[in-house]
Parts: sequence; structure tokens; C-alpha cells
Amino acid sequence: MRDAILAAFPVQPFPAGEALLTDTYDDEGTGALFARRNWDELAAAELRYTSLVFLSPAAFAYYLPALLLAALEDPGSNVVDALLARLLPPKNDPSRSSYACWWQRLTPQQQHAVIAFLIEQSRQMDGLLLDPLALASLKNSAGFNTDHSAC
Repeated sequence: MRDAILAAFPVQPFPAGEALLTDTYDDEGTGALFARRNWDELAAAELRYTSLVFLSPAAFAYYLPALLLAALEDPGSNVVDALLARLLPPKNDPSRSSYACWWQRLTPQQQHAVIAFLIEQSRQMDGLLLDPLALASLKNSAGFNTDHSAC
């Protein structure tokens, strides 16, 4: 799984002109943790208690490989639950704007790595995590409609 994530997400600088955080009065230290860092510079221990809700769609998509790797490395951490909450499409619909705004920024290879991660997490939870409809909707959306200009 780790190798698939590393292969799907090459290290690149954070996208120029994109916001790191959503508008908020208090980001609970999220901005300070992620600012001016490439995703591969973040250790699992640093991400253990971070709040993902403040990351913009572009930032979530960019830092997703660090979060996936942290979840694999530290499966008992809070990042696992927070990450799973963001990775599962609301109402099993990946076209909903809250989901599509980050999902559509991923390449098909990256989307498939996320789907494989979710399948593996679901197996570890005896299949209780991933609704078959959610999995089908993700698989059907992978590689399609990569226009995120409305986000």
C-alpha cells in the first residue's frame, strides 16, 4: 500500500496561488504545521492530532499522501478517523461539491490509490467502513471530470 501511495503522489511544491486553509478565525495550529512544507516533510507523529477540516480542498488533495502514510504508520492515531471522514463521499455521492472539490484534483492513479486505501481500511474493520454504494460511486467517478474550477 505504501509503495502504491508513493508511486501515485510524486513530491511537488504546493500549488501556486492556492489557499492552504479555509476561511476561519482559528485554525487550531493547522496553518503553522503545514505552511511552506512539502507533503513528504510531514511525519506521522506531527499529524497525529491535526484537524483536517481547516485544509482547503487544494491543500487536502496536496497533503493527502502524507495523511494516508501517517494512517498506515500510526493506525491508532486520530488522523485515521479524521482522514476516513474526509475520504468517504457524503451520501455516497462523490459529485457533491464538498467532496468533488478535492477529489477532482487527483489524477486517476491517485484516486485509485485512495480507493485501495479505503478498501484496505474496510477489510481491517471487517467490512464495516465502506458501504458498497460508496465504493461503487468512487470507482465510477475515478478518472472522470477533473474540472475543479468551480471550487
